[in-house]
Amino acid sequence: MRILIAGRIEFEGEICAWIIRGGREHILASRQEKGCVSYVWSVDPLEPGVLHVFEEWESETDLARISAIRPIRRCARIWKPSR
Repeated sequence: MRILIAGRIEFEGEICAWIIRGGREHILASRQEKGCVSYVWSVDPLEPGVLHVFEEWESETDLARISAIRPIRRCARIWKPSR
């Protein structure tokens, strides 16, 4: 059974495009993982500061495996602009 994940993340300001560029390697690596059908981060065209995340995985097993090796906490460095 395929697993779909859709989410909305809100940030202060208009930094979503910067976040997507910073997350490029994470996105590319996720797309190469076994069982990944689709993995997308996109900027909302009408709401500044809103990022949409969409994932599609072949199975719950594939999602669990990737979640175990690449926790979302690792994305925190992508989501915080360096000062």
